[in-house]
Amino acid sequence: MFLENDEMKFIALYALKQYQAPINSETFYEIITWDKEIMGFFDAASALDELLSGGYVEKTFYRNEECFALSKDGEKTLELFGEKFPKSIQNRIDAAIGKMRYDKLSAPDAAYAEVVPVNKTDYAARLTYLENHTPMLELSINAGSRKNAETISKHLEENAKEIYEMVLDKCIPEK
Repeated sequence: MFLENDEMKFIALYALKQYQAPINSETFYEIITWDKEIMGFFDAASALDELLSGGYVEKTFYRNEECFALSKDGEKTLELFGEKFPKSIQNRIDAAIGKMRYDKLSAPDAAYAEVVPVNKTDYAARLTYLENHTPMLELSINAGSRKNAETISKHLEENAKEIYEMVLDKCIPEK
């Protein structure tokens, strides 16, 4: 499929918006490269680079890794021009993202921890703990520095079940 440069950028913006969370580069490229018959790796990399330099996409840290997210300008641009590529491509992107989300959440018992910026200098560690696909605990701790948040995030993820049980014990005292 031949796509114009602007179409590729709109596709990249659309994929970032549909993912509904900051996205790492590996996942981004998996969604829109040739195996989905949308565009090649180098075209996707070029489009992402142009969007970053134009201020339509911004780098952020999410779940302990560098990720990409739409900026306000990117969201506005997508609202105005987001339909400037074929609906069939939108459907392929939506299907790829849906499958990824299902695969990620299909583990019945899972713990996900991430580092979240609170402001320009402070970070928090956030944990989501699932049992049988049901969220049992969501916890956010302001850690100050990024390094502290990364350490706490790792500890939360490794010990999620024990932390959940401890919090539950404190909230429901023995009778």
